[in-house]
Amino acid sequence: MGLVQDINSWIDLPINALKDAIDLQGCLLPKEQRTLKDNFTFTPTWVQPIVDNSKVIVVGQGDGYDPHGQITFKNNLLSFKIDFNFNYDGSTGFGTLVTGQEPIAYTVNVKQNNKTVKYSELDCPIINVKASIYEIYVDGLTDQQKVEFANDLNQLEFLPQLINDYYTNVTSAFCLKLSIFIQENSLLSKITFELDSYNKPSESNPKIIKTIETIKVQGLHFQKKIFTYGLNVEIFNFQGDDYIPLDFTFFNNHQYSIGIQMSLIKTYFLYGAANNFFNTIVNSTIWPVNFFSYKTSDLRTTIPTAYYSFKLATDININCLQTSYSFKGLTNKPEENNTITTFISYNCKAKALDVQITEFDISLQYDIALKVDTFINFFIKQYQVLSLEFKEIDQYKIWSMDRLKKMVYQGLEQNLQNYQTYGSGWLKNQMVNKTSYAFTDSTLAIWSLSLF
Repeated sequence: MGLVQDINSWIDLPINALKDAIDLQGCLLPKEQRTLKDNFTFTPTWVQPIVDNSKVIVVGQGDGYDPHGQITFKNNLLSFKIDFNFNYDGSTGFGTLVTGQEPIAYTVNVKQNNKTVKYSELDCPIINVKASIYEIYVDGLTDQQKVEFANDLNQLEFLPQLINDYYTNVTSAFCLKLSIFIQENSLLSKITFELDSYNKPSESNPKIIKTIETIKVQGLHFQKKIFTYGLNVEIFNFQGDDYIPLDFTFFNNHQYSIGIQMSLIKTYFLYGAANNFFNTIVNSTIWPVNFFSYKTSDLRTTIPTAYYSFKLATDININCLQTSYSFKGLTNKPEENNTITTFISYNCKAKALDVQITEFDISLQYDIALKVDTFINFFIKQYQVLSLEFKEIDQYKIWSMDRLKKMVYQGLEQNLQNYQTYGSGWLKNQMVNKTSYAFTDSTLAIWSLSLF
């Protein structure tokens, strides 16, 4: 058996089913004058049933994750507010009474898998109330008469009989309403993740963003006699031909998590590469380098011909175009806060006044990590230069190849570490508290202690 402590957070349990069914069914007592004693007549004019489920206790049967089980909702507190007219001991008037709260329980069947949790009615509660008067307000009686009036009503016990007779007569209709509300509450409420378009200036939005769907996956678990509530969100890319289920083997013990298919991340990378999103212009604003001002005056000891061919303050602009790329995926092994690896090669041409003075080819390995902030962002955790080769231009001979390469290495060291990459900012983070992540062969898992 298990007990839920914070029941209001269980938005998908049919905890309101009885309340909703009672509200819809109501309670229609006959508006007929009843002679209770020689000096006492009572006529109900309006009845409002009230269900307080703030103190509901949920108990269930099962061990761990059970595809089939039962949940009982106890301590639904049912009371009634009744308006009436009366004639009592020669005095005529009207009033309102409120009955005491009666605990009502109902049980539902649970059928679940890794995508849905469905509930169905197991039994229909029998409404059998005592309906003793808790409060009474009457007009036209003395205080002493009010006390005697309430005592007479309680002793005669005709109100409980009227209420119980009503619900006995409408048992089939009421149970149908209850079943409907249990079914209505069985569907998984979806969490809406805001997908923000990744836009590069003058480039259209990647069309694959439109292929993302979110599905809330939950399970009811019975562990250590506590009813826990698990939640995962799967993000699938339906554009590809192959459907690869999420790999939850690494992070299935975490209570709240988001899973993003590695195939989706790879698709984003390939889309960016195919559309030349990795091409870049290198200058002092975008790519600052210590002791290099991107002026021809900096080339005196490296390419002296270029130093003497242009005015000292002539700007140098470097345009780098990708020449090859590949997506490796998982760098090493599934572990917390690990990385994935990509490879990109560039050809970079340096020009002054639109005159090419040198060029170089560079191949880089990027190890990409995750930063979960307002958005889920990717950044370069570390990088490796696989190759770097300069090509001389005939009229601009290179005097110091080592110094040129040191400039390139210095620029990489200053600008690549923690650089936020393409693919960031399209999924808004909705987790709070400490957040961790891990890449597996087929999935990016992100988890937190709680959501929202």
